[in-house]
Amino acid sequence: MIGRQIGHFQIRARLGHGGMGEVYLADDLSLRRKVALKLVLGVAAGDASAGRRLQQEAYAVAALDHPFICKVFEAGERDGERYIAMEYVEGQTLKDRLAAGPFPASEAGRLALEIADALEYAHARGVIHRDLKPSNVMVSADGHARVMDFGIAKRLMPEGGDLTTQSAWAGSNAGELTGTLAYMSPEQVRGEAVDARSDIFAFGVVLYEMLSRAHPFLRDSAFATADAIVREPAAPLADRAPGVPPALSQIVSRCLEKDRERRFGSFKEVRAALSVVTATTGVTASVPAAPTRAGRRTAVAVGALAVIAVLAVLWLRPEWLPFSKPALAFGERDWILIADFENLTGDKVFDRSLGAALDVGIAQSRYVNVFPRDRLQAALQRARKPRDAPLDEALAAEVAVREGVRAVLACSIAQVGNVYSLTARVLDPRTQATIVRESVEASGRERVLEALNELSARVRRALGESIGALSEQGVALPLATTASLDALKMYADALRLGVGEEATGEELLRQAIAADPDFAIAHASLGYRHFLSSDRERRTEGERLIARALDLSNRLTSRERLWIQAAADDARGNRQQAVIGYKSYLAQYPDDTRAWFRLGWTHMAALGQFNEGAAAFKRVTDIDPNNSSAWVNLASCYSGLRQYDQAVATYDRTFASVPEFMIGQFINLEYGSALVQVGRVEDARAAFEKMTNAPDVLRRARGRRSMAFLLMHLGQYGAAAAELRQAIQINEANKFNLSAFRDHFILAQVLLAAGAKDEAARELLAVDRLMAQLSLGPEWLSGVVKMRARLGQMSDAERVAALIASAVGNAVADTSINRNVGADQGHLDLARGEIELARGRGEQAATLFAAAAARLVPIDVLESQAAALLAAGRPEEAAFRYEELLALAPFGMEEQEDGVRAFVALGGIYEKLGRVDAARALYERLIAQWSNGDDNLVLLKQARARLKTIK
Repeated sequence: MIGRQIGHFQIRARLGHGGMGEVYLADDLSLRRKVALKLVLGVAAGDASAGRRLQQEAYAVAALDHPFICKVFEAGERDGERYIAMEYVEGQTLKDRLAAGPFPASEAGRLALEIADALEYAHARGVIHRDLKPSNVMVSADGHARVMDFGIAKRLMPEGGDLTTQSAWAGSNAGELTGTLAYMSPEQVRGEAVDARSDIFAFGVVLYEMLSRAHPFLRDSAFATADAIVREPAAPLADRAPGVPPALSQIVSRCLEKDRERRFGSFKEVRAALSVVTATTGVTASVPAAPTRAGRRTAVAVGALAVIAVLAVLWLRPEWLPFSKPALAFGERDWILIADFENLTGDKVFDRSLGAALDVGIAQSRYVNVFPRDRLQAALQRARKPRDAPLDEALAAEVAVREGVRAVLACSIAQVGNVYSLTARVLDPRTQATIVRESVEASGRERVLEALNELSARVRRALGESIGALSEQGVALPLATTASLDALKMYADALRLGVGEEATGEELLRQAIAADPDFAIAHASLGYRHFLSSDRERRTEGERLIARALDLSNRLTSRERLWIQAAADDARGNRQQAVIGYKSYLAQYPDDTRAWFRLGWTHMAALGQFNEGAAAFKRVTDIDPNNSSAWVNLASCYSGLRQYDQAVATYDRTFASVPEFMIGQFINLEYGSALVQVGRVEDARAAFEKMTNAPDVLRRARGRRSMAFLLMHLGQYGAAAAELRQAIQINEANKFNLSAFRDHFILAQVLLAAGAKDEAARELLAVDRLMAQLSLGPEWLSGVVKMRARLGQMSDAERVAALIASAVGNAVADTSINRNVGADQGHLDLARGEIELARGRGEQAATLFAAAAARLVPIDVLESQAAALLAAGRPEEAAFRYEELLALAPFGMEEQEDGVRAFVALGGIYEKLGRVDAARALYERLIAQWSNGDDNLVLLKQARARLKTIK
């Protein structure tokens, strides 16, 4: 095996053997680093269950990024070998170290704190270890613990479970017996369901061994060992390790309680208890000799001097007394609002820049939640304060009380000569009393960000965050942001700008990047803004900027790195991957409404997964009940679920607080569509009329299109054509080419419905002209292929299908912001199926449409499927597809015409199947819907004619 290459790993030496396979030292040839490569060998290599266990280990540990946990870099299968590539830690296992004798109590206590910190972190993220033992803990060359080999770890949350309930679910099914017997908890041995407290029992066994070099339950046989674990008390640690402080022995005893209810409830409690012991006793292993009389006199004198010194210090600094300052019950995931940094230096470069950097520094934390800027601006608006009002500590405290925020962080910078003093105060917003005060100094302007980094860490620690967590999330601010204060100020100024100031914000971000070309989060911020455009050049530039941000990922905090990767996949149209990315981010930062919102929007708008979208938007509203954007998207999810009454009620509730949302770029049509579905046609008309009178021309054009859809629904295609022509005029005058393309295509549909084929042909020429100017995504082009093929224009249909083939996977195409690149192949299959259908090959078309249906939402493909099945001589199946389409009742999209065709097509099938009454009902429904419609409509004429023949 030595010297063999597996994928991009070159094996150098064998490190050891475990239950799942062997571990080798290997070179990662792609990143030029050493790794520990775990392989499943022999019979297990072909064992599917072993493969699943290997993947389970990878999935469990890859999400854990902690200084005392061995990192997992990659998992996969190459050349018939399943592998996991892990961090290579130089050092020895606790098991190997114990061969030389027990640990001194001081060293054991320090390592135990690190192990407890690691397991507290893992449990908080839904992972229990279930196989903690000395051979699974490394002591690195620098003397720190690394917990490894989560080989049988299992997430506390069940597959598909709600992230908000992950800590409540037991991590193993009753009856499973997994782990190494000697380190199992009593409940594991009995085959009962395990939870985080099973790891606490194993931790107690490991710490007992570290202190005594003896195992408390190991017997001559497996049966006897299991019986001892379940029934026999551990021998008192004091008998086997007399030098161990009693307080530490008590911690071990409590970990080893047979009844899990009597153990520590969590590793947070274990860590707190260990911290008290190490702080109060020093965890010294030596037993002091009895003092002599002279020694006692000396000790008394020294003690008296120490008491006097302590009293003198506390007289000068009374806030150091634990009872001298007000209490603030700040807990994990509580919110803190950061006030504007008070700049007392007169140097404008510190305006806003330090505040932006401090946001990054505090927001790295998974312990502290920073109240986000968008929620702050909304809160200021509700309080009738200017959006850009200076947020001094008084205003910050007022907002914090209104919004239920636990604490306010107020910071300042002052200057004396070349020395800068930075001060931070944590305030209770209800009393404005100072709870925490920290200060640092910087010798020189260029050292200010380094000092701010230290100040940020001190504040987090003072609020209760663990040292391990601080180390894990400790990317220095000059690296995580920029060493250039000028660039940082421009970035901060850009973030403060609002609606209507986008161009200024983008220019500031460009200037920030020019000042520091390695400013990763500025690249990401500007790139994402470009990606939200439908313009190809801007999207291309956005792709370049985001790629650059990802190249600079070593300069990002863990939080920013996770966010940018998820947002990049989202922007590129890799929506399924984006969902995974957002969920990974939310597993670590579960209160970030921005991520919940993007997750909901991706489910709703890009994937058509309305249940999942609604759940995410509800999570936003749980955290931020005043988030109107989340409420309005929740209403859209209700529409997608066909819960129209609830949708309309939710829309109306939102518009009551934010009236301008009714003419939102996308909301207006979605709201009007829901009104149509509940029969409130005139209310829908009124909503669309508001849009046609909107202040900006783009929304006016969209209002005209929406009105056209409503008129088509009523059979008034002539009036619809007039609305579309006005929309086209607006779009072309303002070079809104993608909107113009859509309106020309819809107008062609309208003209064909009225039998005006020559006029429709002219609109198709306009569609071709715009297609030549744009680089369109497949979702726009498949409809063109369908229209051309149905008209018998096969060469044109094939030409456009070739364009689709070339656009598959092109993330920077001119497209809508809900583009799903994963659906591209579905649109290509749809287009090719239409060509096959036009050639009379019904079965081939049906096969292609079935493939398309696996990737597309039903409304995209149902009418094509039905037509192909009918052509293939499968009328019952065709009828089922038409019935599905009619149940969806498409409105407000190009597929609306598919729903109209379904009335007549399905009626014809019913007639052939002898279901005359059902056919009659369909024809009468269409005629009633179009009772005030145009008489020249082709389908209306057909419905009337068919109705006469069957009466």
